[in-house]
Amino acid sequence: MRKYIILLVCILGMLGCTKKDENNFFIEITSFNKQGLERDSKDYIRCWINDSLIFNGLYKTYYDSAWDTYYGTEVANFDKRGRDSIKIKIRLITLDSLLFGNKKVVDTTFFYRMDSIPRISIVALRPFKHFDIYDPISCPAAFEIE
Repeated sequence: MRKYIILLVCILGMLGCTKKDENNFFIEITSFNKQGLERDSKDYIRCWINDSLIFNGLYKTYYDSAWDTYYGTEVANFDKRGRDSIKIKIRLITLDSLLFGNKKVVDTTFFYRMDSIPRISIVALRPFKHFDIYDPISCPAAFEIE
């Protein structure tokens, strides 16, 4: 029994000492409608970073019922070394009905500073017909549950 406790303490110590890679940058897209998970697999996302297509697929939602939170589709996870900002282009295509303001396709392109943040969450708010961008610096409350 004592061996197992020592082994467990060693494993926990090694896990505690591991350093997170500060050079990774993560982007997710969440597409809300009035009824929460209604958009799962009904939207198609294309995402370009600096004019390179990095994601091309269906929108999927992950729901954590314990924390009552929604997680969108991860569209990018890359090394940000040598970059201070990126150009992001997103195209959201509906597969079943209409998008914002009776559109079937929504395109948006923007530049975002990423040198001091590890991730962003892009939220498509259908009832309000716009995109919101959250990061841990300008909106830390959006990332407080991990």
